[in-house]
Amino acid sequence: MKYTAEIKSLARYLATALCSFLLLQSCHLMDPDRSDCPEGLYINFVYNYNIHRADMFKDHVGGLKLFIFDEKGYFVTERSEHNSAANQPLSVYGYTMHVDGLKPGKYQFIALAMQKHYDEALSTDGAKYRHYAIQPGDSMSKLKTTLDFDDWAETSYSASAKQLAGYQVSNSSPLDTLWHGMLLQPVELKLEEPAYATISLMRNTKRLNVSIRQLKQTAQQPCSIDDYDVYVADNNATTLYNNDVEGNEQLLYTPHTTWDTKDLSASRSDDGSDVTAQTAHAELNLNRLMTSTAGNAAKLHIYNNKTGTLAAEVNLPDLLQQGRAAYDMYSYSTQEYLDREHNYSLSFYLVGDSWEYVNLTVSTLPWAKRIYRTKL
Repeated sequence: MKYTAEIKSLARYLATALCSFLLLQSCHLMDPDRSDCPEGLYINFVYNYNIHRADMFKDHVGGLKLFIFDEKGYFVTERSEHNSAANQPLSVYGYTMHVDGLKPGKYQFIALAMQKHYDEALSTDGAKYRHYAIQPGDSMSKLKTTLDFDDWAETSYSASAKQLAGYQVSNSSPLDTLWHGMLLQPVELKLEEPAYATISLMRNTKRLNVSIRQLKQTAQQPCSIDDYDVYVADNNATTLYNNDVEGNEQLLYTPHTTWDTKDLSASRSDDGSDVTAQTAHAELNLNRLMTSTAGNAAKLHIYNNKTGTLAAEVNLPDLLQQGRAAYDMYSYSTQEYLDREHNYSLSFYLVGDSWEYVNLTVSTLPWAKRIYRTKL
């Protein structure tokens, strides 16, 4: 009797295990209705390659394009998703794009994202990011994104235009943000089986705030942004399929917003009078910043259009990358720091038409660095 009871118990266990197995395998064994069976590709997107080291995809990205290539790198098809007033799928944490209709095989992916739908971004004012047209069968190397540029507006910047030639990026409004991500390790899709992948995005568009303050001001000559042209020169018009920067044209980025602020605490001028110090401000957007050993790195210029003097000309990536000292525990390389950070702030302190030092501020930490000019 004892053995009979044990056999019955074992039989019940095996029956339960078999039922569980059949339920788990039902997507493969029950052909008539596969509505609950996952098939195709499931692509998850994250934006954690940032200085916060946190996934900020749902809070920043509003439009997304996924370009799908075969394992040899030839374009197959694309998918897109975007937020609207009525529907905001990208704002849901853990958003995953379901790609169906693909044949079994191995695939590679490139993702381009913006703050809004691509078509909507093209309808706004100012410079825009434009994707090169790509057709089925094209190599992924044909996928490029180029920032709009125009002839240099000499009527607005006649003095500084004599100092530097190039093409102007329209400053009528801030740039829409561009993110880039790719997964070149092929993902295999099998018949009637799901495949999963994750694509990490990198933010290419940068924000730069520049402040200018005269250390010696007078009531008759306050520091005003009206007296200065602020611009960045860089050869970074086009980003390639792998997010490398290509640009034969030198672009000149000018501020989309400028303003002055007053220091309410009075300071003593050289003539002994009390003056209210004033600070000039300019805010610019830039495409991806790259380190360079060829001497053609992005340069920030501050030009005094009253005196016709170039008050500052600095290697911008070299100056900004010094902020990585605030994150020593992560041992960021120069390029990784420039790619993770997107929000930079520089305050130049001038004496006449020469800068004495600049304060570099890291916005996410109570950290700043004073960098003195090296005079030869």
